[in-house]
Amino acid sequence: MPKVLLVNESASDRRHTADLLQRNGKAEVIYSGSGNEALSAIERLSPDVVLAALPAQGTDFFRVLQDIHFRYASLPIILMTAEAVTPVLLKALQQGAVSFVPKTNLGHYLARTLDHVLKVSRTGRRQRLVGYLCQSESSFSLENDPELIAPMVAHLQEGAARLKGMDETMRMQLCVALHEGLLNAMYHGNLEVSSELREAGEAAFIAAAEQRRRSWPHRDRRVHVKATLTPSEAVFVIRDEGPGFNPEAIPDPTAPDNLSKASGRGILLMRTFVDDMRYSTTGNELTLVKRLPANGDRS
Repeated sequence: MPKVLLVNESASDRRHTADLLQRNGKAEVIYSGSGNEALSAIERLSPDVVLAALPAQGTDFFRVLQDIHFRYASLPIILMTAEAVTPVLLKALQQGAVSFVPKTNLGHYLARTLDHVLKVSRTGRRQRLVGYLCQSESSFSLENDPELIAPMVAHLQEGAARLKGMDETMRMQLCVALHEGLLNAMYHGNLEVSSELREAGEAAFIAAAEQRRRSWPHRDRRVHVKATLTPSEAVFVIRDEGPGFNPEAIPDPTAPDNLSKASGRGILLMRTFVDDMRYSTTGNELTLVKRLPANGDRS
């Protein structure tokens, strides 16, 4: 059972969030009312993940976030935000947090986000291979089986983790971006399951996906993944065989009205965590580029 450090000044919010986390024995919850308490709790109790409420003004929060990142680089941080996508949230994601959930829809997002982030974190605790890479290319053709996504991400990040300059936070954030890209290609691209179904609950979304996995033409479609690694960058191309969409029609995920919606959140995370993200004109091919500092120097 994962150990979650819940950081929130509000006692009532802590109780509500803990109730969601502890349903069906999904997590052991540790409580902290402030950032300084959180640092002490991390040192004493070694949580698997930090779930922190994002304050409207983030000066002190950023100091604590940077401290956690410096001392515990492999510890993932998920943010809970009450407002729209603000500069405070974007800055926190850029400085080390790996995902976020809107407080207005915790029941919908929390368990799924926690599960995804923990899978990403666990893959990063494997022993890294040490060596020098000139260029590496690999290609995969995946069935529409969501159980393939985690091992696919694990394989891709293991290669990227060998690159000089790819620190632990960059690795985890890249994993989140790849996970979102593969999910979108499989569910929205090949299976053509709309995010709007998630507004009615996760069960309806999963049921529709399972039905389409077994019916023509969706069952025969594949997700194609190509990874190209060089000392200067990691490039990932994810292509589905669905009908595509108009990338220009994607709603702005930073707009206040879109924060708690099921669609767009993954796109925001991908845009934040990679240096270049672009869709083909038909919308069924996504390219994610993560550039690395020269000679591994991040200064």
